[in-house]
Amino acid sequence: MKTSMFKSPVANTGRLLRSALALLVLTGLVMAQSAAALEVVEMKQPEANKVVIMVRFRNGAIADPEGKGGLTYATANLMTQGGAGGRSYGDMQDALYPWAASYSVLVDKEVSTFVFQVPVDFLDAFYPLVRDVLLKPNFSEEDFARVMKQQQNFVDQTIRASSDEDYSKMALEHLLFRGTNMAHMKQGNSASVAAITLDDVKAHYASAFTANNVRLGLAGNYPHSLRENLERDLAALPATPFTPAEPGAARTADGIEVEIIAKEGAFGSAIYTGAPLG
Repeated sequence: MKTSMFKSPVANTGRLLRSALALLVLTGLVMAQSAAALEVVEMKQPEANKVVIMVRFRNGAIADPEGKGGLTYATANLMTQGGAGGRSYGDMQDALYPWAASYSVLVDKEVSTFVFQVPVDFLDAFYPLVRDVLLKPNFSEEDFARVMKQQQNFVDQTIRASSDEDYSKMALEHLLFRGTNMAHMKQGNSASVAAITLDDVKAHYASAFTANNVRLGLAGNYPHSLRENLERDLAALPATPFTPAEPGAARTADGIEVEIIAKEGAFGSAIYTGAPLG
């Protein structure tokens, strides 16, 4: 008996998202075009009931200026967790609910990827939100205060007190990349997050989220007009010249190196090991 791969909407959404992300990443390894041309990766699935849009900027935490660790993370999260196009964040979330649509951002060390998902039937109504999040973030004082408070709480409290496992992993990463732009957490640290201002966010958006370092990924059941609209609208991103930072190389240990982190009141002990790959 033939079974449709779209039998389960939940399973289909996860599969579609993973496939789109994998295709976007893998294609980035083999595609080489001029900086002025928008690279578009497509995975058409005519039987799908969803559309996934991925917009990836080649910046990430290594694009953070000196002393402003966490700025890329803050900028991207203010775009997705703040208002846009003159609408409040609450109004935008209210609009998403009846469509079963969503959007978010994944900030890593070298890239920031915005992910938009919507059922096919609501694509036309959803698209203005996609455009406004990317091109017209409000960057209001109110949204900035809320988002930065969350980020400050994470670096001050959450990562230290609530997640020993994640804390250990990030400590290991810091040990491997110590002294390079790959060492700091993408969220920054207590001092660097406290130093970020709304003007810093606005300036970083204009300099690091530009038409010169963006790639587009499309997956699912979408019309060709969606690609045309995105190509046109993404061209309206800031035209500031942008040169991606080169990621720092991991240190090569001379024998076995051990770093012990003592934490008062810890519930247990953990050992993490790691080595850099090429």
